[in-house]
Amino acid sequence: MSLERLSVVHVRKMAREGGAISAPNVLLPGSFCLETCLRRLWITTSSPTTDHRVAAAIGAERYAGVEAYEFLLRIACGLESAIAGESDVFGQLKESWKSFRGSCTDSSRALEPLMQRLFEDVKEVRSRHLCGLGAATYGSLVRTMLGSGADAPTLLIGAGQMARAVLPYLPGRPLWIANRTRSRAAQLLDEIGGCLSSTNEIELLPADPQAELAAWQRASNVIVCVPADPDHDYQRIQAWTRRRVPDGRLLHLGILEADGSSWASVAGITTLNQLFALQTANQDRRHLRFERARRACGERARLRDLGGPVNLAHGWEDLSLFANIA
Repeated sequence: MSLERLSVVHVRKMAREGGAISAPNVLLPGSFCLETCLRRLWITTSSPTTDHRVAAAIGAERYAGVEAYEFLLRIACGLESAIAGESDVFGQLKESWKSFRGSCTDSSRALEPLMQRLFEDVKEVRSRHLCGLGAATYGSLVRTMLGSGADAPTLLIGAGQMARAVLPYLPGRPLWIANRTRSRAAQLLDEIGGCLSSTNEIELLPADPQAELAAWQRASNVIVCVPADPDHDYQRIQAWTRRRVPDGRLLHLGILEADGSSWASVAGITTLNQLFALQTANQDRRHLRFERARRACGERARLRDLGGPVNLAHGWEDLSLFANIA
């Protein structure tokens, strides 16, 4: 499989005040678009000239050929994530590709062989170098943060990507799920329900701020998976400080830090920065394994470009391709 025509346009999302994020939203003809919490990228094998022009226009990075495949491997393996080695991004990639492939367009058919090989290589790299790293997903980190109180009554706010990552790791019962659109909360539970040990005592709250605030009074743990919301945050803060439950944890995963926001007055609040700090606490021990995984991504990309099965031995002439892999 030659990678000569592969092109990846990549733009990082920019954080804005209040925890919101944005990135240019352009249409790149014939491309497969993947969006995560931190980035948006377009994968194509159709028009390198157009890709280069679009990348220059929006100030994005562009990768081509072997470098593009290696970059995709690092992304899918979680090596470019804020939580190094996390596996959520691989799940997002597979779900996004499944939806794109369902369109049955010429673009999806042209990309099919490449994507299947990419999935194979991600599984190989992760199994060899990234297994057994401990908490490596947002959900598992949240579970660690909750500690022995994880089984206590819990309120989950939101139904987006972060809530999807966290929900399977929340054993607390009862568990209340609140979202401004109740149908999205119902869809979340329908899709994730099979991953839960039990859906007993899980309640979808009405799309009513008062119903959510009432749940703040009953919950020991509250996990906020939506951005800062000036219209509702004051009431949420008041509900937390006046609640009747003495113990528990408040995790706000829609903001990087509390300082500079209305949440700064809440003692003991945990934000995304604390979640990232937990992940990096043992970073030195994991550093070598990440470096090996990155090197493996480079090796797999070059082997794929040579053609044939990646486990076949290649001639000595090919060894020079690997001499400069960092």
